[in-house]
Amino acid sequence: MKFISLLYVFLIMILAQSCEIINPVEDIPSYIYIDTIELKINNAALGENTSKITDAWVYHKNNLVGVYELPSRIPVLGSDSTDILIAAGIINNGKLNTRIAYPFYKIFSKKVFLNEAKIETLDVDVDYFDQSSLNLFLMEDFEFGNSLEKYSGDTSLIKISGEGALNNTNSGYIFMDTVYNEFEIISSDHFELPNAGSTLFLEMDYKCSNNFTIGLLVDNDIYFEKRFKLTLVDKDDWNKIYINLSNMIYGNQNNKYHLLIGGILDNNKDYGEIYIDNLKLIGFN
Repeated sequence: MKFISLLYVFLIMILAQSCEIINPVEDIPSYIYIDTIELKINNAALGENTSKITDAWVYHKNNLVGVYELPSRIPVLGSDSTDILIAAGIINNGKLNTRIAYPFYKIFSKKVFLNEAKIETLDVDVDYFDQSSLNLFLMEDFEFGNSLEKYSGDTSLIKISGEGALNNTNSGYIFMDTVYNEFEIISSDHFELPNAGSTLFLEMDYKCSNNFTIGLLVDNDIYFEKRFKLTLVDKDDWNKIYINLSNMIYGNQNNKYHLLIGGILDNNKDYGEIYIDNLKLIGFN
């Protein structure tokens, strides 16, 4: 009987240890909370302060914790003073399934004291990299002129002010109807990039009641080639978009590039309107 009792106690101890293995004690995370990431431009030469930062790429001890759509409460394992790095995330080419950390915004860094189960709220803002690191091939806000010109078609872009324009200031405007129903405009000045696949983005604010297309016009000294990237569809309210044109850069290193914007009146429409503003064609030096 005594042997059976000892065996019973032994089995209970084994089962208890097994439970600890199956259900080990879990670390309690700390949390950081990020509502928004704000763009704050300290250099007026880098243009207007418009952005559409949707995500936070969070790093702890140089390891990626995760990518979080904002606003978000983010679990981080640790309970000490540590550096948290945050990269501003955007929707690449306006497609929800292609989210990236925008390469031209600086990384936000802050030393944070983490407490288990506690929430630390961070006010996060970013700026562009220093202008010496960047190449602004085009920056157009229509406040002091217009660096876009007609390439083909029967209508073109004009500058408007007040109602309809972004923030009631100045914007670019294209009108099409059943008579004047097609346009192509390009940047007046060309630009050159030394390497195929060089990082190149177009930032733009727009709204439209007619589809239009974004791409590049390429001059290789023999002929002009149109390379279209994507088509933007109807958008009732002003929207910010980041368009990755990097894979449009290929071929002869001496190629000359122009931004190309074009459109045709949509089927079954009597007229179409396109508004654009704050164009930045940006790359690295």
